[in-house]
Parts: sequence; C-alpha cells; structure tokens
Amino acid sequence: MKLIHVVVLFNAMKTFQISRLLLKIIMKKVINRKHFSCYKAFTYLAVATGLALSFSRAAALDSMPALDPKAVTEIQKQLGLSEAETRARLHAEAHANNIHQPLQEFLGDAYAGAWFDVDRMKLAVAYTEPRLRNWIKVAGAYPVLVKHNRSQLLNIQQQLLLEAQADPRWLAGVSSWYIDDKTNSVVLEALPEDWDYIAGRLPNIGRANDVLRLKRSHKKPQLNSDIRGGESANGCSVGFSVVGGFVWAGHCGLTNDTVENASGQVIGSIAYTTAPWGAGTYRDHGWVQTTSGWTPQPVVQGYSDGLLPVKGQKTPIQGMSVCRYGASSQAPFCGSIHSTANTIPITATASIEGLSRVNIFSFPGDSGGPYLTAAGDGLGTHSASLYGPTDYPESYFEPLSHSLTAMGLTLLTTTGNNPPNITGFTCPDYDSSGNYTYFCSVSYATQGPTQVAWSSLSGTGAGDGFFGSCLQHQWVTVSVTVSNAFGSSSQQSSFTCPTGIIP
Repeated sequence: MKLIHVVVLFNAMKTFQISRLLLKIIMKKVINRKHFSCYKAFTYLAVATGLALSFSRAAALDSMPALDPKAVTEIQKQLGLSEAETRARLHAEAHANNIHQPLQEFLGDAYAGAWFDVDRMKLAVAYTEPRLRNWIKVAGAYPVLVKHNRSQLLNIQQQLLLEAQADPRWLAGVSSWYIDDKTNSVVLEALPEDWDYIAGRLPNIGRANDVLRLKRSHKKPQLNSDIRGGESANGCSVGFSVVGGFVWAGHCGLTNDTVENASGQVIGSIAYTTAPWGAGTYRDHGWVQTTSGWTPQPVVQGYSDGLLPVKGQKTPIQGMSVCRYGASSQAPFCGSIHSTANTIPITATASIEGLSRVNIFSFPGDSGGPYLTAAGDGLGTHSASLYGPTDYPESYFEPLSHSLTAMGLTLLTTTGNNPPNITGFTCPDYDSSGNYTYFCSVSYATQGPTQVAWSSLSGTGAGDGFFGSCLQHQWVTVSVTVSNAFGSSSQQSSFTCPTGIIP
C-alpha cells in the first residue's frame, strides 16, 4: 500500500474523531496486507466512520441538558443519594422518558404500563405479547410480561366509577383509585372507618385474578383552593405560560371570572375551565387569557430558586423525579411520581380523574402551580393534596400534555418561534441493539405542534422512535426530520446491521 493511502486514511479518521483503539486495529490490518488497495482502505474507513458517527450520536442523547442546581439538591435529599448519584439517576430518567412514548405507540394494544426501574436505572415496560420482548430490549428498556393490557386496567377503573356513581356512601369512603403499573393492577384506597362496607361491595370484575386490590388510606385528598364567585383568583398559583395566557387548575375559578395578581392588578380573565362540577367525573384544568400589557413568558417562578426556563414538556412516568412550585408553599419541593391515572372523589357525587400522584406535600393556595423536571420540562399543574407537611406527603397534579391538548393551547418554551432544535439522536443504540434489529430515537426542543418523520428502507416510525430490522452486512441509513410551524431540522445516521446478541 502506498504511503499516501495511509496518510489519507489517517487524516480522514482524525477528521471523524475515531478512537485510537479503532485506529490501531484498522492500521494493523492495513500494514499486514501486502496488496492492500486504496479501495479497501476506504472500505475500512467507511465502516469505521459509520460506527464513529453512530457512537457519537448515541452519546449525544445521553448528554443531559443543564439541570437546575437547587432542584438537584432537593431531589438528592429526598432520595438520600450523593450529588453524582442523583445526576446519574436524572440522566437515566431523561433517557427513559425519551423512549417511553415511541414504545407505547409501537406496542399498541400490547402496552400495559411503564415505570422507572430504580434498581436497573432504566425504563421498565409491561407488555402482554411475548413476541414483542426483543423489541422492548432493542429500545433500551426492560421488558415485563403481564396478563392485562392498559385498556383492561382502564376498564376496571370505569367499573369502579360506575359503582361510585350508584352508591354515594361507597364514594364517601374512598380516597382514590389508580393504576399501579408495577403490579399490573388497579388499587382502590379506602378510609379505615369504611373499609368493611367498601370491601363488601367491590365490583366482581377483576377480583378473581387479583387485578383489583384494596388498600387502607390515610385520609381523603382535598383541592388546594376554593371556588368563590368574584374571588376565583384568590388562593391559586399560575401554572405554565401559553400563547395568549397561562394554564392552571380548573377549580381555581369559573369562566369569565376576572383574575388578579397578588397586588390586586387585573391580569386577565378565565377563558375556559372544567368547573363547576356536578355529578360525574371531570378533569381539573383551565386557562386564563391575559390582558394587554401582561405578556406570558416561557419561565416559571421558582421563588428562592429564581426564574426557571421552560424548555418543553414530558409525560409523567411512575417512579420519575419531579419538583413542585406554588405561591403558598413556594419552592422547590421535590419527590417521585407514585402513580398515574388516579381518580379522587371531591364531593359526594363528583370525582377528578387522570391525575398523577407524588410524595410531596403542599398547602392551600398551591393549586394550579407547576410541576417541573430538573431539566426544565413541564409535567403538570397542581390539583389536590393531603394538607400540610405534618401529613403523609401526598399531592396530585393534572398532566400538562392532556391540558394543552384538551384546550387546544400552545406551550411557550425557550425555543420560541424557531424551528425545532434536535438535542439528541441515537441511531442505533449499540448497548441494546442486535439480532438484526435496531432502534433509533430523537429528542428535541420545540414550541407548538410538532411532527416527526422518519425515512429508511424498512422499519416503523413511532413518534420520537424508529424500530427497524436488517440483513447481515447490510449498510443501513436512517434519517429523521422534526418540523413545526417555523421550520424543520434533520439528522441522518448510517451503520452496519447489528447482528450480535441483544444485551
């Protein structure tokens, strides 16, 4: 082989930042062959470059955005970890959240729930179809085969709701019911004084196979503000800024009520709310349209933590870390998500559904306040709790993603009126790919409705993820384009088909 070929190969590999070990292996192959052509040299280069680019993109996804230092400290206290351990866990939680939605879409009816597995430091996904096990592993999650899918668990919740509507005494003795993803069951929590009455009237559905479980509760949660005509803004907190105003809790007021700030200045009026509540089951969200001179900003009042930028939104996952902010208790107060899809009775005939529950206390006046990740992603707005820090810490929030969708609102983020910014692209993740299958995922910062389009010769796009299969020695190219109303951004990755054993 001519010296110029070695020099070209060496310089090109430096350009692509290939590791010294990989360089040493390839150069050894070059030197040990007497009749090594330029063509073969560049063949090695192409393979090495593809691997290097794939490795660099895999690392990019795990490069966590800046974390709020005070939130990290509070989460560290709550978890009893060192700062390094806390940051490592938050990295793992962020990755789990990135792959959750694509997996949920891909699994379809076989999806049964998900949670952050603290011991394995990764997302655990419950599923009902054994043939899908390897796909879950390819995506980097831990598969857990269960009996009941998510739709079946939601059906159990509906049966409980019908029982509550038919029997006011039964409803009065229940503090909440929710889906516990870890146990693949629906949990009904009852007050001690009503335990026997409720246990004797549980719906027959699900009792035979333990899909419905009964637990004792401490006390009933309460909304963290009262609805008062003409004073609907009193005792509530602003949630998240949206185009034209902000979102908060539905029980903070009635439609067309005037909203004032702490200084008594009129800042807007309630454009929509789910209140007032008669008999039935409701959500707890509303939004305020601000008046001229009051411009919503993509920040959250962190009180002692200063103004915190809102970078995007995430879906609540059981076991995930979260911090709460509110006008009454201020902030930050941090904990973990205990469960999702909670229903809590609020009157003798009305309940709120779809809430996420956390092990954080709150006070009257915190309703509507925001829940954030340490990385600045919005999770939801505060709804109810067991009052005060002396009680068992327990609070509930309405997921932000549902509120925005239900009311047709656009969350204001630090991205502003700009094309999406792709912050991570893993394609594929070699720590979990293999057996001729691979998974690609993309993470991004954006504002407003956003579409993700994948392109490859074979495979299935599922939101922010792409599931593909390939042949031995096949050169695979996958591209993704993320678009919003202000433009689009794209990334591309090429690699050889992963053929090893899936870890």
